[in-house]
Amino acid sequence: MDFEIVKDLLMFLLPGGAIGSIVTWFATKKERKVDVLSKLQESIDLLTKKYTEALDENVQLKADNAKLLANQKSLEQKIDELNLKIDILTEQLKTKKQNEKSNSGTHNSRSARRNDAHERVRGTKTGSPAKFRV
Repeated sequence: MDFEIVKDLLMFLLPGGAIGSIVTWFATKKERKVDVLSKLQESIDLLTKKYTEALDENVQLKADNAKLLANQKSLEQKIDELNLKIDILTEQLKTKKQNEKSNSGTHNSRSARRNDAHERVRGTKTGSPAKFRV
């Protein structure tokens, strides 16, 4: 290349600041890359932290769930036992009521017959002749 062409080219580029702009662009290109990479790393760190927190919470929830399921099984067994006791007591109550009913029915008919006999003897029963009046 001819020295005159280089000289003309430099005189054209230097006063307009084109060379300075090119040098600045190259210098800041690396800085911009570093900024992008550092922001990307910050995002990765934040996501990793959030993932770890979510994972820890998930483990805790699974442990709590296991405890609750064990408690639920225990309560279901107790409910089954109580239902069985209720059935037994209900059956015993029915039997007792039936016994009382049959006993009271026998007792009532005996006492009714006794009362009829006493009324006949006294002659106070209506509709029946008095056999023994004093």
